[in-house]
Amino acid sequence: MSEDFEKAKAWRQGLKAGAGVVITEKGIGRRKSITTVERVTATQIIVSDRGRRFNKQYGREIGASYGPTITPITGKDSAEIRADKNRSDFNTLTYRTERLTDEEIAVMLDAVSALRASNKQVTP
Repeated sequence: MSEDFEKAKAWRQGLKAGAGVVITEKGIGRRKSITTVERVTATQIIVSDRGRRFNKQYGREIGASYGPTITPITGKDSAEIRADKNRSDFNTLTYRTERLTDEEIAVMLDAVSALRASNKQVTP
């Protein structure tokens, strides 16, 4: 077994209830989400996301082919998840612009313009 596998296995063996983990869905999107461990048994890790169960040795979801996996939360994961949520929330806001006031639209456009202008000044 590889050193990375052994490290990940040791991390899973040490998990306790209340710990945060990242679930990485397999497939086209490879969507990630952060959840917490509800409880740990001798062979499984049960998380708060719909009571999903993961194999303690391999980190794969039990009963799912090409199953999702659990990993530790990293800064990169947090940033990606936050960015995905921000994009989703923004799409929800702008999908039906008639629900936004003129002032809200103007403020959003001004903010985007200001950010783009500041990025152009920073770029060499």
